[in-house]
Amino acid sequence: MEKTLDIKLGALKEDPACRAFILADAKDADMAFGISSPGKTFDGRLRSLSEFRDQIREIVSQGLVDIMLMSASTSEVLTIRERIFASSAVTPVVRANDTTDVHIIRGARYSVAPSRPLPRLRSSTYRPANVRTPRMSAAWGPILDSIRSLSTMT
Repeated sequence: MEKTLDIKLGALKEDPACRAFILADAKDADMAFGISSPGKTFDGRLRSLSEFRDQIREIVSQGLVDIMLMSASTSEVLTIRERIFASSAVTPVVRANDTTDVHIIRGARYSVAPSRPLPRLRSSTYRPANVRTPRMSAAWGPILDSIRSLSTMT
């Protein structure tokens, strides 16, 4: 299935003034905040990781976003095992640029020390999360660099 990200990037490449935009959903909260990372339900209880992943499945089935940003563990379940993106126009993306401050562990003292970057992978070592090819297309490098730079703006 053709991905909306590919379509929009093609349109932007052809005409940088076009009104196409890329909509991403960052569902990588399970990389931090421990048990509270999936958020709360309407009745106030903590949502389980399974319920969190159900939300992702629902959003992907609706096809309203171009990119679904996930942790490596969630991507392994949804992209590789369940293959939910194989029949979807949504592109799976895995976060691979956290710093040490993202891990919030009970009793940890991360908040009293500056964050330190974890070792980064070069763009040439990344592969699209759907792992269709053994080697990453050269076109993915600049895209991943752009996503990475946007995520450091917060």
